[in-house]
Formats: sequence, C-alpha cells, structure tokens
Amino acid sequence: MAFYRHNINNTFFGIFLTPYSIHPPLPWFGAPPPTISRGVTALEILITLSIFAILTVVGVPSVMSIVERQQTYNLAHALKDTMARARIEAMKRNQRVTVCPTLDGTTCLGEQWEKGWIMFEDNNSNALREENEELIDVQIHNFSAATAKGNTPVKKYVSFLGDGRPQTITGALQMGTFTVCGKEEDAIHVVFSISGNARVERVALGCAGFAQK
Repeated sequence: MAFYRHNINNTFFGIFLTPYSIHPPLPWFGAPPPTISRGVTALEILITLSIFAILTVVGVPSVMSIVERQQTYNLAHALKDTMARARIEAMKRNQRVTVCPTLDGTTCLGEQWEKGWIMFEDNNSNALREENEELIDVQIHNFSAATAKGNTPVKKYVSFLGDGRPQTITGALQMGTFTVCGKEEDAIHVVFSISGNARVERVALGCAGFAQK
C-alpha cells in the first residue's frame, strides 16, 4: 500500500493526503462534544405537582356535573319513551297496559322510578302484576346521580286503556308529572297530558328542596 508523505508544517493538506489508518483526525476535527443531560430540579417537580393539583380540583367537579346532567337527561327520556310505548301497546292489544316501578323486575314495588320499572298487560285493572299477566318490558336502572318521583296521580303507576287514554284503576283521568333531579337545582319534568302523550321540559330551580335519595 502506498503512503502519502506530507510536510508537518502543512498539516491541513496532509490530512487529506494521508489515509485515515495512518493519520487519524485531529481532536478538533472529530465528533462534536457530548451533550450534557440535566436532571429535573425540585422546583420543576413542585410546579408540575401544583398544576396537577389545580387541574384536579377544577376538573373533577366539572366531570361529575356532566355525568349528573347526562343521567337526569337519560332518565327523563327513558320514562317518556316507555310511557309512549305503553300507550301504543295498550291500543295495539285493546287492553289496559300498566307501567310501575320495580326493584326485582317482576312485581310492582316502591316509588323509586330511577331504579327501574316493568310494563305489563293489566288484565284485572289493579295496577299490580299477577303471575298470569304478560310481562311486556322490564327495565332495571342504576342512576346513581339522578332520582325520579311522580306526583300523586303517577306516583306508583301509569296505566293506559285500550283507546290510549291514561286512567287510574278507580276510573279517574290520569294526568301527572315526574320530576327528575340530579344534584343541581334545575329539574326535568316529564308531563302527561289528557291524551296520554308525554313531553319533556326543563324547569329552573325545579329541584330546590327536592328530597334526594
């Protein structure tokens, strides 16, 4: 192998004339100096934890408020949709159909509509499901942040005749309102008209003083 000779006083050109195996690069002509990693300071950790604490305090209540509003909305519309279906079923069967709150999914029990309800063909018109009466629908709910209470006409059941009219078991016209509440004071009302149709409306401060479960 031929080796290039160079004058030591002409080092710059010698570098390019000499193979690397004989003349390695000068230190200043080599790789850049290594990067020095700097650790996280205690002050930076403290600032980060402070920001996290602030976001937690502000964010968690906001998330909970969103959950509560969504549950009240879902519960109100579930009640409305169920009553609309019960009315249709009564007309389709030409038979009284009743909806009542339940805890076990088979019998009418309690007044806590947020726990769930059953829909059945009420052959003997007593608003209490018997073993021989057809169970049309069962809904079991767990609305932890919402409650639903009916006023006196619809507190324990809602019943529709074969022509679609809501009627109590004593023969009285059944019109009433469910009040659906969360932790806030605004309420959602599910209101039943004389025709048996239901509507949903928001009521400002409608839950003020409302007994929570």
